[in-house]
Amino acid sequence: MGMPYGPTAKTYLRFSVKTLPDGHLKDLYNRMYETVPSAFSFVFNATFDPDDQLSDYDTALVVEGFITSVDEVYEGLSTETTDAKGLMLTNVEFLAKSISYMGSGNKKKSLNIHF
Repeated sequence: MGMPYGPTAKTYLRFSVKTLPDGHLKDLYNRMYETVPSAFSFVFNATFDPDDQLSDYDTALVVEGFITSVDEVYEGLSTETTDAKGLMLTNVEFLAKSISYMGSGNKKKSLNIHF
């Protein structure tokens, strides 16, 4: 792999997850304390079959890196952070190591980030 040429920079990715407020985020907290990178997939315009399996999508990103913080809102679950079903909004900050783009026609592009 070698040494990167030029200065390195930290690249943070921030994303939000809607979950039920009853312990569904344990996996995020476990990954935050690990010393190995985790991978997250972001799928755009996804369609699912009757068994709730992913059947098709337009594009996707696979991001690998380390979770640095998880921020949950507990202040009475206000209407700004929840929807009608009682889902809680959680913000996650992620130190990116690599980003892979997958598009239509089996196009794939990967970018490794040196930090």
